[in-house]
Amino acid sequence: MIKNFKEAIKTKDELVLLTCPIDISRSQLEVALGHGDYDCVYFDGQHTPISDAEIVAFCENAEALDMPAQMRLTHTYHSYLVGRFCDFGLSSIMVPEVMTEETVTEAIEYFYYGTLGRRSWGGGARVGMRQFEKSPTRLE
Repeated sequence: MIKNFKEAIKTKDELVLLTCPIDISRSQLEVALGHGDYDCVYFDGQHTPISDAEIVAFCENAEALDMPAQMRLTHTYHSYLVGRFCDFGLSSIMVPEVMTEETVTEAIEYFYYGTLGRRSWGGGARVGMRQFEKSPTRLE
């Protein structure tokens, strides 16, 4: 497993993803991860019905096992939702069938905070927040 998932994506390193159903249990995920050297766990949100609660549960299971979680977005035209899905605990999102530079720009804008993008403060389920006993509010 690579040390920094986002840096590996940025530098275009080869990554090995474990494709899972969104409703995989933590114990099933742990067993599956034992069968290979994976860098990330992944589910397909485009061709599978998904709910917000299922995304949060999937991400909680992945983070408990020190694995980044990635999803394939429901549709290209939903790239403005990448920040919302990151707030559920995803480390990365694959936007399917991108054909225009505008879609790329939109996805990047909504993925990043502050000066790089338009994403707001984030939610309590986002990556790294589970280490806190009480999630800080955006004003803390």
